[in-house]
Amino acid sequence: MEPDAAEHPPRGLEAPTAERTPTATSGEARPTLAFFRRYGRAFEAHDAAAVAAFYVVPCLFVRDGETEAIATADGVAASVRALLDLHRAWDVARARPVEVVVLEETAGHAIARVQWRLGRARSRMTWEFATTYTLVPSGDDWLIATAVTHDAPF
Repeated sequence: MEPDAAEHPPRGLEAPTAERTPTATSGEARPTLAFFRRYGRAFEAHDAAAVAAFYVVPCLFVRDGETEAIATADGVAASVRALLDLHRAWDVARARPVEVVVLEETAGHAIARVQWRLGRARSRMTWEFATTYTLVPSGDDWLIATAVTHDAPF
């Protein structure tokens, strides 16, 4: 006997939502807007160690068509420092997630697309771009395993 399709939609065909929250019965952390807000605040503080702490090692970055596989915590820290240097050069003071869409979620990973808005300290100019993240569970939270940036402003 096949399960009712309304009760069990085919995997991958569920409509994405802007944010998912943990259910009382799951006990799992979900990639939420709050997770990415914390990540954005670490960027706003220009705190390389705090930003790097969001990543699992090894991890993978894809930015502007360039792939960077990083195998050590020192490598993650160096990559984050370089990105923060670029933020400083462009006077980026705000890094805010506008939307988080969870594309896939299992017990072992989640894939989320985040629309970011960056703002300058001394003007109202903003930039928007998206990054798709693969997250892996870590305790009751997530760590970023891959980050693929789309349409980066710089």
